[in-house]
Amino acid sequence: MSSYSMIIPVYNEAEALKCLLPKLEKLSKKNIEIILVDDGSNDGSWEIIKNKDSFISIKNESNLGKGKSITNGSKFASKSNIILFDGDLEIDITEIPKIINAYEKHKNNVLIGIRWDLKLINDYDIHFFGNYMLTTIFNLLFKKKHHDVLCCIRVINTKLFKSLQLKSRGFGIEVETLGKLAKNGIPTIEYKVLYKRRSR
Repeated sequence: MSSYSMIIPVYNEAEALKCLLPKLEKLSKKNIEIILVDDGSNDGSWEIIKNKDSFISIKNESNLGKGKSITNGSKFASKSNIILFDGDLEIDITEIPKIINAYEKHKNNVLIGIRWDLKLINDYDIHFFGNYMLTTIFNLLFKKKHHDVLCCIRVINTKLFKSLQLKSRGFGIEVETLGKLAKNGIPTIEYKVLYKRRSR
């Protein structure tokens, strides 16, 4: 039976954590191991998560970056699969059981979240345009058809994830992960998630 460790990097998310933690409590009761990695927050985020018995809480002594936080968190993952998720509430956490079902339905191929269909977007802005350009370049380089290479949602076998030996310290970890999967011929599937960009 598949089991899951969910790694969530946190940086100055004290307000979001008030809403996030109760939802994570429900997930932990479904036998999902929750690993929170505080990346040197200075807004009290660590004080909020450090004594939560339901979770594994890790603290970077300084701001090392999202990528480094994820690889640090993976060292504590004890389950057979890893779920990567951001702590900013832009993606609805209630999607996780559906995402797991999709992952298992497709025989545990690596699952990549997508926030939008590039062909259907009407509301263009600089953030979307940047992601569109990066996704297009990635697809040309690796001969792929990804829709959103920067989405934070990933589900991947733990041994496979650790074997990638990811080096990115920042947000580049998303693209590095997909690049190494492509180079090694690892199949992926895409899953459309509920996404709402926050104002800040």
